[in-house]
Amino acid sequence: ALVVKDERLWVGVEVGGIAISQNAGETWSVVLPGGNPDLHMIFPFPGNEEILFASTGYGRLDGVADMVEGNAGVFRSEDGGNSWVYTWEGVTPRYSRPMCIDHRPPFGLTVASAPTAFSNFKQPDGSGAMLFRSEDGGESWHSLCDDVHSPSRANFHGLTVDPDNPGGVIVGTDSGELWRVSNDREWQTIASGLPAILSIAAG
Repeated sequence: ALVVKDERLWVGVEVGGIAISQNAGETWSVVLPGGNPDLHMIFPFPGNEEILFASTGYGRLDGVADMVEGNAGVFRSEDGGNSWVYTWEGVTPRYSRPMCIDHRPPFGLTVASAPTAFSNFKQPDGSGAMLFRSEDGGESWHSLCDDVHSPSRANFHGLTVDPDNPGGVIVGTDSGELWRVSNDREWQTIASGLPAILSIAAG
């Protein structure tokens, strides 16, 4: 994950934390949101680079952490990444990875999560993945999943803002399905029968 603003750089390293430079890379400091080095994605709030969101998992430098609240999920910073607060309280599953934020009001932050890094559609009960949305900077969350995807058998890996539908997202699964999801939990198949969709670019 990489965020750039003028001479400021934020680089996310999986099981490494966030490296921050204030001077175009001449010097660096490293922060761990909530003490968690397992950084997956970083996004700034539109129009205010001091507000950052980070999705994290269970990876640790000394092994795998207990799967308890506070160990993994979404964190928010309001001071450019220097300090972080946990915004994933009461949300399960906790292992959060793909994330995107809509640059159109109300700036919906969408995050996909699963029980573990290894959750997948081939498991007997499926991956148990969910898709969540916050429209108040992570203060509260609601599910974007419909009845079929609550939870989802397939895990969500690719995730991006839907450029044609404000508030909507496009999500790809490990079972090769591509879905358009509206803010009111309507799911529409775009494609199926593809390889695992690990990332999406929509223009």
